[in-house]
Amino acid sequence: MDFNYFIGIDVSKKTLDFCLLRGGKALLHLQTENSSKGVQAFMDQSKQQFGLVLKESLFCMEHTGIYNYPVLDFLSEK
Repeated sequence: MDFNYFIGIDVSKKTLDFCLLRGGKALLHLQTENSSKGVQAFMDQSKQQFGLVLKESLFCMEHTGIYNYPVLDFLSEK
């Protein structure tokens, strides 16, 4: 499967730092609260500004235990 978008996520207790890349070029850096609402804010902005398509996206983040749950739950629903 080919991915057009790469989303790197730095996870902490209170925040998520997203970096959206396409073709090796950073398009967006956004810090949100660590919640499903924060993940949705990133998705909305990425879709609106850069046409992000989930099926064409690879998400990557470090394992931080329970702090990953908002992102994992959001993506599992999609």
